Amino acid sequence: MLPNLAAVFALLAARLCLAAPQSAEVRAVPGRGQTLYCGVFTTADKTSVETIVGLPSMWNETVWVEPHGCYRAACSGSSGLYICNDDEIGYNIRVASILQDAQKILDMCCAGSRDVGPQYPIAGQQFTGVTNTIVALADCLGDPTAKPSHYADGQGNGECKQHLG
Repeated sequence: MLPNLAAVFALLAARLCLAAPQSAEVRAVPGRGQTLYCGVFTTADKTSVETIVGLPSMWNETVWVEPHGCYRAACSGSSGLYICNDDEIGYNIRVASILQDAQKILDMCCAGSRDVGPQYPIAGQQFTGVTNTIVALADCLGDPTAKPSHYADGQGNGECKQHLG
């Protein structure tokens, strides 16, 4: 009998202090047995994240992420794309894979927030094996190794609403 992957990832996230809050929505993502948490961190601005994802110059880059660390791979305005490593060893990660995961977060999270005010709130965490991609509030001038939870006190770009209404 195979374990419930969502439960396994939730336990792993709790061990790493990255557990989704009670209000977060967990979604199964098609392909590769991935788990997606929506509304997990302080919100980024969806338009800024779409701009980052659409930058062709980013697709060929790689970033180094330390064991049990995070790295802000891209940033625009108040919005960041982070890669976090849950493993005992560091990894060189292709930015293209981070951008693909960020696109899944854009496509599947905070759908009810798209038309609320001048900014469009988005936040999510996509687990893929021992790494996870996070879309969240960021300080683009700050330390790129600061974890997204470091910005938990910020107001962000509004509330991540899963449904219209």
